[in-house]
Order: sequence, then structure tokens, then C-alpha cells
Amino acid sequence: ITIFTFINFECPFSQEGYPIFKEITEKYAPIVKIVFKNMPIGSIHPNAMAGHLAAACAQEQGKFWEYYDLLLANKKLELAVLLDYADKLNLDKKKFNNCLDAKKYQSNIDQDIADAATLGIRGTPTYFINQTKVEGVTAKESFDKIILEKIN
Repeated sequence: ITIFTFINFECPFSQEGYPIFKEITEKYAPIVKIVFKNMPIGSIHPNAMAGHLAAACAQEQGKFWEYYDLLLANKKLELAVLLDYADKLNLDKKKFNNCLDAKKYQSNIDQDIADAATLGIRGTPTYFINQTKVEGVTAKESFDKIILEKIN
């Protein structure tokens, strides 16, 4: 089972749904593959893009999911905080800063945004569990039901 997850780190709904989705991903880890897709919406969330760029730079050092957890749990995306998260995860500071300053993964994020538009995604969080679209903050039981249906 593959779950494509379109998230905006600054979106209050993505933040609210985070603990539920984290629990689901841990519960079904052996049978579920998570594919993260960036969907920062700069027009209403001005700090979102910086958070997404920082997470991509953390991925370069093998710490994407840890960085993702910090972003969604702490709900802070100012530059000083993004750098502090990198320190907390013991990332190579120079490499991380260079990556962030260069906006190295901007084109990847732009492609995810284009993919979201092609799929008709209007907001975050949005998930595709195989081909089943799930929008908004979703109850654990709903995730369970869909995943169990896909297994069977």
C-alpha cells in the first residue's frame, strides 16, 4: 500500500492531522510506503516554502522524517528556528545552510505543487491511499478502514 501525502508545513490542518497520520504510519509501517509531496501555499502561508526547502535539505543528510516531525510538532518555521532544528538533528551545518541558501530543491517542490494541481488538490493535508483520495484532517478509524480495505 502506498500513501501519497500532500502536506503544507505551515497549514494548521496539516499540523492538526500530523499526530493522527504519524500514529497510522507507525502502526502500518511494515505494509505501507509513504511518499511525501510538498504543497506549500505561499499566498496564505508565507513561511511554508522555507520549511519545505529546509526539510528537503535535511533529507539530503538522511534526516527528512525527523525534520518533518520537528516542523509539524513545533509549528514554527522562522529561519532561526529552521536552523535550530538542523542543529538538534546534528546536521552538517555548512552543508545544510548552503543547501537552504541555494534553494537547491526548489524545482522538486515546484514539481510537487504542479502534481497537486494536476490531481485537483485544493488543500492540505490530502492523502492518496493507493487511488483513494482522503482530504483534510482524518480520523484514525477512517485511515484504518481504508487501509484494511486495500489489504483485503
